[in-house]
Amino acid sequence: MQTSHTLTPPSSLANMWVLITLELSRAFTSRQGLIYLGAFSFFSYLFINYGVIPFAFSRAEQGGTMLGAIFQNYYSMATYGFPILCLFLAANQTGPDRERGTLRFISLRCSRDEIFFSRFISQILIQLIYIAISLVLLVALTTYQQGYDANSLPSALLALINIGTVIFPFVALMALVSVLVKQPRQATFYAGILWSLSSILMGLIEEYVPVLAPLNILILGMQFSDLNELVGASKMSLAHVAFIQCGVLLLAGRFLMGRKSL
Repeated sequence: MQTSHTLTPPSSLANMWVLITLELSRAFTSRQGLIYLGAFSFFSYLFINYGVIPFAFSRAEQGGTMLGAIFQNYYSMATYGFPILCLFLAANQTGPDRERGTLRFISLRCSRDEIFFSRFISQILIQLIYIAISLVLLVALTTYQQGYDANSLPSALLALINIGTVIFPFVALMALVSVLVKQPRQATFYAGILWSLSSILMGLIEEYVPVLAPLNILILGMQFSDLNELVGASKMSLAHVAFIQCGVLLLAGRFLMGRKSL
């Protein structure tokens, strides 16, 4: 008596996990990925040692602890720095594979949803690792120069969550633009143009059509100035802005992904 064995196709989560691990491997084990990682670590050291920590002394003199001043300086710079970095590092989500023709091959085994969202998740994880590296350097340099503070690790974890939340819509923006173009440089250029034009447009709408002013919530970075005035966990009170923007951009990107030729 013969028994037949049917092969069960891998689940969507399994497919996505394979794609995510491949992206992480490419980001942190390939030669180019290691060069990016080394360059980022070096410039983060310079940024923290000669920018964040020295300028914290004047802030600390105005009130508060030295550690608090250091992290406030870090927030002020990282809130703008990491989103801009996303425009470069997260620009190659699907475009380059479409140009090489490998995206068509991948689509034979994975759905477009799996490809689109796994690449987005991969870039989120990569950016979080970069943020974590900068925070490790921040804590290490602060401890070396100022001595160990028991609040440094909880503050670093909170910063990872806060800055990580901020970069979500920017990675989603690059996921959207990467669907439209094939080269990372083009994606970065068009993302910068879209970000600038949307800010100008909403500024005009706020001035001349104030009834539509609430739509400003869709402008990436519109909450940055308010974020820099908040401290610690209170920064999470504006997390919904980033998640709304991210959701809108991902929906638009997935819509275009479903209709774009591979």
